[in-house]
Amino acid sequence: MGKIVKSALAVAAVVFLAVATFGGSLAPIFAAGSTLGALSIAAQYAIMSFATQLITAGIGKLTSKGIEANAQNFGTKVTSRGSLQARQIIYGKTRVGGTITFLRTSGTDNNKLSMYIVFAGHEVQSFEKIFFDDTQISFSAANMSGAGTNNKVQNVTNFTNSDNDNAFTGNSLARFTLNDGSQTSKDALAQQTHGSSVIDNNFILKNCAYMYVEMIYDPEEMPQLPNITAEIKGKKVFDPRDTNQTFGDKTTFVWSNNPALHVLDYLTNTTYGLKATADEVNTSLAAGGFAAAANTCEQDVTTNSITDDRYTANGFTNMSAKGTGIIEGILSSCGGKLTFNNGKFNIFVAAAQ
Repeated sequence: MGKIVKSALAVAAVVFLAVATFGGSLAPIFAAGSTLGALSIAAQYAIMSFATQLITAGIGKLTSKGIEANAQNFGTKVTSRGSLQARQIIYGKTRVGGTITFLRTSGTDNNKLSMYIVFAGHEVQSFEKIFFDDTQISFSAANMSGAGTNNKVQNVTNFTNSDNDNAFTGNSLARFTLNDGSQTSKDALAQQTHGSSVIDNNFILKNCAYMYVEMIYDPEEMPQLPNITAEIKGKKVFDPRDTNQTFGDKTTFVWSNNPALHVLDYLTNTTYGLKATADEVNTSLAAGGFAAAANTCEQDVTTNSITDDRYTANGFTNMSAKGTGIIEGILSSCGGKLTFNNGKFNIFVAAAQ
């Protein structure tokens, strides 16, 4: 807000100098009998300019809360490459694009294209759906020791061609493995395809949820590289109401789409968040406590015979986004306010207090 006030004062100063230097041909803005009417025309114009600039900038500030940090939630999700890409953060369940971190061809006449696609820079709950362009793929699993989550290689069953001699099992043109971010070893399918000199045992992508995919070139069924996206249940978070969970112990955390718990996670996260300690967050059931706000968010609300939680949050951002924007974006899903009083963060969501 300080920048807005400074900007408004600068505009007012310019207006004052302009009017004072070149004169004011218009009638005084305020009546002579008023307090401001006694001021010069230049001063009156300066005051009006200051107020207009302040209001305009203030409205812009209010209507753009969290947009910069959460803008990618709007529009088409795209998987892309880049030399410098921030790790994504996924809260709740949402569809996201990823970052291609490995791209290599192999096989006869380079007919096989392999990719690592990283979707999140943390452990996720699960991959719910996979899309090639706008088509949700179907697949069947085959076990392979060490490959992906639960040692499964997935063969895509709705992109097939029996005339393609290079196709995988079942004439599939694509197969993949999924890693939820908890992996502690390399992807066995990737190492089998490219060899240990390319994918060595340290090629783990620790704390990254990713998909390793192989696709066979096929001019009929798959003439070009599809845009691969995924619907993912994202980050596991701490819930102070759950006696089976321990603050700071990620192994006890569970998935949730509760916005109060998402804010609590961002405040206390030591990798990308504000690193608040247990003593700096009000986790109680009293007013302002995160447990109380979480209960409010999970109140049943029935609309058109459909019962659902009062407030949920489902979206993604990244680790380079401004913390204020991330928090504002999450709070916008529950009409929430965050305060810091007596050395503790408190949260209030939209409900009678």
